[in-house]
Amino acid sequence: QGELRILNYLDKLSEETISPSLLSDELKVARGTITASLNSLEKKGLITRIMSKEDKRKIIVAITNEGNELVKRQNKIVVDYFSTLVDRLGED
Repeated sequence: QGELRILNYLDKLSEETISPSLLSDELKVARGTITASLNSLEKKGLITRIMSKEDKRKIIVAITNEGNELVKRQNKIVVDYFSTLVDRLGED
Protein backbone atom coordinates (compact mmCIF):
# COMPACT_ATOMS: atom_id res chain seq x y z
CA GLN A 1 0.00 0.00 0.00
CA GLY A 2 2.82 2.42 0.89
CA GLU A 3 4.69 1.61 -2.29
CA LEU A 4 1.60 2.22 -4.40
CA ARG A 5 1.12 5.57 -2.68
CA ILE A 6 4.67 6.54 -3.63
CA LEU A 7 4.13 5.40 -7.22
CA ASN A 8 0.88 7.37 -7.47
CA TYR A 9 2.64 10.49 -6.21
CA LEU A 10 5.53 10.06 -8.65
CA ASP A 11 3.08 9.39 -11.48
CA LYS A 12 1.32 12.70 -10.78
CA LEU A 13 4.66 14.50 -11.04
CA SER A 14 4.72 13.36 -14.67
CA GLU A 15 8.14 14.24 -16.09
CA GLU A 16 9.36 15.90 -12.90
CA THR A 17 11.68 14.28 -10.39
CA ILE A 18 11.94 14.62 -6.61
CA SER A 19 14.50 13.96 -3.91
CA PRO A 20 13.82 11.17 -1.42
CA SER A 21 13.79 13.67 1.46
CA LEU A 22 11.24 15.92 -0.24
CA LEU A 23 9.16 12.87 -1.12
CA SER A 24 9.26 11.89 2.56
CA ASP A 25 8.11 15.38 3.56
CA GLU A 26 5.36 15.54 0.93
CA LEU A 27 3.92 12.14 1.86
CA LYS A 28 4.52 12.68 5.59
CA VAL A 29 6.36 9.38 5.89
CA ALA A 30 9.54 8.76 7.87
CA ARG A 31 12.71 8.96 5.79
CA GLY A 32 13.73 5.45 6.77
CA THR A 33 10.40 4.13 5.55
CA ILE A 34 10.76 6.02 2.26
CA THR A 35 14.26 4.64 1.80
CA ALA A 36 13.10 1.05 2.37
CA SER A 37 10.16 1.52 -0.02
CA LEU A 38 12.35 3.11 -2.69
CA ASN A 39 14.83 0.23 -2.40
CA SER A 40 12.02 -2.24 -2.99
CA LEU A 41 10.49 -0.25 -5.86
CA GLU A 42 13.90 0.12 -7.52
CA LYS A 43 14.55 -3.65 -7.29
CA LYS A 44 11.18 -4.20 -8.99
CA GLY A 45 12.13 -1.76 -11.77
CA LEU A 46 9.28 0.63 -10.92
CA ILE A 47 11.42 3.65 -10.02
CA THR A 48 14.91 4.82 -10.73
CA ARG A 49 17.30 6.88 -8.62
CA ILE A 50 19.70 9.08 -10.51
CA MET A 51 22.27 11.71 -9.71
CA SER A 52 21.03 15.28 -10.07
CA LYS A 53 22.52 17.09 -13.04
CA GLU A 54 22.55 20.37 -11.09
CA ASP A 55 24.10 19.01 -7.89
CA LYS A 56 26.04 15.75 -8.16
CA ARG A 57 25.65 15.21 -4.40
CA LYS A 58 21.87 14.88 -4.71
CA ILE A 59 19.91 11.82 -5.71
CA ILE A 60 16.55 12.22 -7.40
CA VAL A 61 13.76 9.72 -7.86
CA ALA A 62 11.69 9.17 -11.00
CA ILE A 63 9.03 6.65 -11.94
CA THR A 64 9.86 4.25 -14.78
CA ASN A 65 7.58 3.28 -17.66
CA GLU A 66 6.87 0.03 -15.82
CA GLY A 67 5.88 2.02 -12.74
CA ASN A 68 3.56 4.21 -14.83
CA GLU A 69 1.91 1.14 -16.32
CA LEU A 70 1.37 -0.39 -12.89
CA VAL A 71 -0.28 2.80 -11.64
CA LYS A 72 -2.58 2.86 -14.69
CA ARG A 73 -3.59 -0.77 -14.12
CA GLN A 74 -4.22 -0.21 -10.42
CA ASN A 75 -6.25 2.94 -11.07
CA LYS A 76 -8.36 1.10 -13.64
CA ILE A 77 -9.10 -1.64 -11.11
CA VAL A 78 -10.27 0.98 -8.59
CA VAL A 79 -12.41 2.82 -11.15
CA ASP A 80 -13.97 -0.44 -12.36
CA TYR A 81 -14.71 -1.47 -8.77
CA PHE A 82 -16.46 1.79 -7.94
CA SER A 83 -18.33 1.80 -11.25
CA THR A 84 -19.69 -1.65 -10.42
CA LEU A 85 -20.61 -0.47 -6.94
CA VAL A 86 -22.47 2.58 -8.28
CA ASP A 87 -24.27 0.43 -10.85
CA ARG A 88 -25.43 -1.93 -8.10
CA LEU A 89 -26.66 0.97 -5.98
CA GLY A 90 -28.84 2.08 -8.89
CA GLU A 91 -30.53 -1.30 -9.10
CA ASP A 92 -33.91 -1.79 -7.43
